[in-house]
Amino acid sequence: LGLVAFKARSMFLASYVGSPGVWQFDRIPGDVGCVGPRALCDAAGLLVFVGEDNIMAFDGTRPRPIGDGVVRAWFLNDLSPTQKHRTILQYEPSDGRVWIFYCSTANDSSSAPGTPDKALVWHIARNAWGLVSLQVDAGLMFTSPTSTMDVLSGTLDGLPVESWDSQIWLT
Repeated sequence: LGLVAFKARSMFLASYVGSPGVWQFDRIPGDVGCVGPRALCDAAGLLVFVGEDNIMAFDGTRPRPIGDGVVRAWFLNDLSPTQKHRTILQYEPSDGRVWIFYCSTANDSSSAPGTPDKALVWHIARNAWGLVSLQVDAGLMFTSPTSTMDVLSGTLDGLPVESWDSQIWLT
């Protein structure tokens, strides 16, 4: 998708164009922006973000709402208007889900105001939504350490007889 910059209610797509300009910034159609610095994520070629009035997905051409008719009204009513800038999005590639961690309206009077206390979860392939109640401080994707051929002893002939896309090679 290239670099996307957000400012107020405008979104720009940065494209590498080479010399002499190097970068070209084009305004994306529509009056859209992001509610906070961590309220977006790259999810399998889509840029998913929480805007002022909807949850959106940008595929490189134009942003489209993904919450309409399903969760939009409920989410906007549950999202704390004073703490929406603390929204965090995280993509989970192994299951194709986008996690939207946010501060709910109940969080405003909680013992830990400002800490996201709920997560709206979108499964991209099924276009299904779920809700989780939990407190989070940050969203991150953990990747376990990998093995290389250097740590294996013996020869390639001594390796297990497994196909290259087997689960055994994931670590």
